[in-house]
Amino acid sequence: MTHVSVAELPGWRRLLFFSDVAVIPQPTLDQRRAIIDYGVTVCRTFGIEQPRVALLHYSEKVNEKCPLTLDYRELVRRAEADEWGNTIVDGPIDLRCALDETSERVKGIDSPLGGRADFLHFPDLEAGNLFYKTLPFLCGARVAGMLAGTLCPVVLSSRSDNADDKFLSLAVALFVASHQHT
Repeated sequence: MTHVSVAELPGWRRLLFFSDVAVIPQPTLDQRRAIIDYGVTVCRTFGIEQPRVALLHYSEKVNEKCPLTLDYRELVRRAEADEWGNTIVDGPIDLRCALDETSERVKGIDSPLGGRADFLHFPDLEAGNLFYKTLPFLCGARVAGMLAGTLCPVVLSSRSDNADDKFLSLAVALFVASHQHT
């Protein structure tokens, strides 16, 4: 089970999906694989045929001193071996390069994401939770959150989410659940 969020950002042309902001504090490699499974499923439910998954980190280099980047290298390998089907997975990559092609170009990053990630995988719950709470507060985004991997629709919003975002969480959870059982 994990938490999957979706955000609608002002001026952004598409929805942005991300995880985990509420359930798994320090994901293991197997938990990261499951988080990507759920994220890809949710993205496809929303009509994204080839989800682009960004494995977020402060750097774009695999480094033996940062075990997380070794997990990321393995997840990229699994994606290249077609574990998630028609899906692009890349990382480690920083947030800006994951979402902005110009940043990729300026930094000399050659990522198959092309600055157009659909799903952001955060390194840990702290980073994801900060992002989730920052979007509405500083960016005016609308956010929705749901649990993935449950037998029935379950929402898990922040206590400080407004009523509209809580309603959107219910709508997203029901939409995803209705498409999983068809």
